[in-house]
Amino acid sequence: MNGAPAVAAATRRARQGASGGGDAAAPGSFRLVVHSADEAVRTIRREIGADARVLSVRSLPGSGWGRFFGRPQLEVIGEVKRPEIDEMPVSVAPSLAEETPGTAIPEPAPELPPAAAAAGAKEDESDGCGIFPELLRRAERALPARTAFFGLAGSGCTSALCKWIAREVLDRRKGGTVWRVTLDRPVRPSVLDVFCEALRVPLLSWRPGMPEPGDGFLQVDLPPLSIGPENGGNRKLAAWLDRERIAGRVLVLNAACATDSLRAACAAGRTAGATHLVLTHLDEVPHRGRLWECLIESELAPLFLATGPGLSGDMEENVVGTLLRRPGSSAGF
Repeated sequence: MNGAPAVAAATRRARQGASGGGDAAAPGSFRLVVHSADEAVRTIRREIGADARVLSVRSLPGSGWGRFFGRPQLEVIGEVKRPEIDEMPVSVAPSLAEETPGTAIPEPAPELPPAAAAAGAKEDESDGCGIFPELLRRAERALPARTAFFGLAGSGCTSALCKWIAREVLDRRKGGTVWRVTLDRPVRPSVLDVFCEALRVPLLSWRPGMPEPGDGFLQVDLPPLSIGPENGGNRKLAAWLDRERIAGRVLVLNAACATDSLRAACAAGRTAGATHLVLTHLDEVPHRGRLWECLIESELAPLFLATGPGLSGDMEENVVGTLLRRPGSSAGF
């Protein structure tokens, strides 16, 4: 489906699902295939309404000659809140519990924070290995409210930023602002525009002297780092981060790259003052043991692993525990 027919068909499915009809396997869900951020936002607001919740946004690859000459396409998947389920009066729940006989269901155990879960995995699988306590201490470093994401071109930096924004907005119910910073470099279209619009997070192009953002988080999308002897651009970026008091600096690395490339990217990240680390493209890395070397040598706090291409979800914040549980992730290099 392309263009207006795709939007109309997706809108019909969204309305049918929201009213109890349509595909029974996915009540209240909708899928849009559009050509721009503006088209997606206008369609959601006009045809689906304020109750729509965006779950994921991704670019669709073209086919045939369309890859070179066709217009870019974006797939937006979401759901429409169902009042009869989501807005059930609080008083109904006790009455159901009193009137329905059966075995009491115990409350689930609380989910452990990433550092505690990783500690449990450490005790079970790698007791006595001295590298893990230091990694766990790093993992406890909180990410500041003012944070920038950067990495080499092709690292998946923008996708990683979208994943983090989705976690903050959808899961943690936080609000904030996103800055796009170019530092005199050309701006390329990205899914960040439609993603921020869909989540109703302001995306602003930074300019000198602009007002400070309001309450909530500030996430910053930066131009790619450079590697090699000419790294003046990285120092310029670090100076900008210092002036704008951006204390959190997340280095995004493509885990599928060779070890030497990861080392070079880490060196570039240190020039820019990196504090935290994200590893992307984990779904393309069958043997992950070499990633321990990257985690240890970087001296950065592991933030999360990107385990898939989705812009929301497909991430693991328990970095140490996840790598320990994966086959082929032995810490012996």
